[in-house]
Amino acid sequence: MAGQPGAVLYGRAMPAQNARQWDHTYVASSCGLRWGCFGRHQGGREICSGQGDSSIADCLSRPDSTTGLIYGVTGVCHQAANWILGPADVLVTKARGYALSVFTYGTYGKNRQHPSFSSCYGSNGGTDRPLDAGRTAGTYLAFRISAHGLRADPAASETDTMLDVYHPARVAELRALIEAAPGVRVSQKTFEDLLAIRSRLWEEQSHLAALLDQHQIEEDDFLAEMNRTQHAAMMECRSLLGNDFIRVFGEAGLEPEHVIDRDIFLEQHNSQDPYQAPSPGGP
Repeated sequence: MAGQPGAVLYGRAMPAQNARQWDHTYVASSCGLRWGCFGRHQGGREICSGQGDSSIADCLSRPDSTTGLIYGVTGVCHQAANWILGPADVLVTKARGYALSVFTYGTYGKNRQHPSFSSCYGSNGGTDRPLDAGRTAGTYLAFRISAHGLRADPAASETDTMLDVYHPARVAELRALIEAAPGVRVSQKTFEDLLAIRSRLWEEQSHLAALLDQHQIEEDDFLAEMNRTQHAAMMECRSLLGNDFIRVFGEAGLEPEHVIDRDIFLEQHNSQDPYQAPSPGGP
């Protein structure tokens, strides 16, 4: 089914199968295209919509609705959905667990900025591999690309800057996340403390990704350590924000271990093709 320039793109959400306080998200279009974003692509409720070229959205979704993310390392379904929704310039902000997901992986994934930076724009969808595959040097994604026989460009700089929580785009991202919470206003000192918590979280998780790359840690141990870092970060945020914690992170902030679905992570990580989409059961 071909995409359409004047289509409407819809972000949809449904309860995750692995956690009661989290939503799985996916994207659908008015022309009939659907992208599962590591999981189910039927049912649920509409949480955002906007007009956008579904051919570009389909290009951004490749391969297999994973958008080139490595699940649980550079992003999860919320980041994949946001990336595909790029032509409509809308986000799945109303999904449960969204604030914690973005705190952990960013709006579009740890390794990239707005999808308009992708070559899908102007290419009419003419590609069949992740569009930022040449801009991921030094990341877990680059490792998987290399293992798959592709080459990353070591001269590229986007990935390194987008892994820095003090990059202006990342600072703006976190500020928008806080300001979106009803009735929450934080001091500059509190905001800087939140940035520092996020920085420590990303540093620890980058270290874990490197250990996974080098086969120095097993998959379940990686997940356990990721959960530990998530819990520690959320405890710090809860201590810092007090009653505002739930307003910012929701009930999902109390269950940070569910940001990654173990079954999906293991299925994608152990696949011979690192870009193979998981089976459609999904979160």
